[in-house]
Amino acid sequence: MWNGVYSLSALLWAWRRRDSFDVIYTRLPLLAALAAKRGLPVVYEAHRLLPDGGWRASRRAAAVVAASRLPAFMGTVAISDCLRRLCIDEGFAAGKI
Repeated sequence: MWNGVYSLSALLWAWRRRDSFDVIYTRLPLLAALAAKRGLPVVYEAHRLLPDGGWRASRRAAAVVAASRLPAFMGTVAISDCLRRLCIDEGFAAGKI
């Protein structure tokens, strides 16, 4: 729950100050997806596969994968080659990892 609250408040802060930064760098998939959908430049740092738990987690995972194909989504930083391959298998834009 707190990641969702933080993601929304961080997105609001970033939107208001969008002319004062170059990129949003985050480990939160929800924030990455929301920022990219609103045209804010974002880089997502992946430390693990996206959760595949309940429907809510699945929707968030699908949202960040879809957002990875948007122009504002600058890229995904995977912390290992194995994770990079898994992200590609999950559908992340391969050219942005």
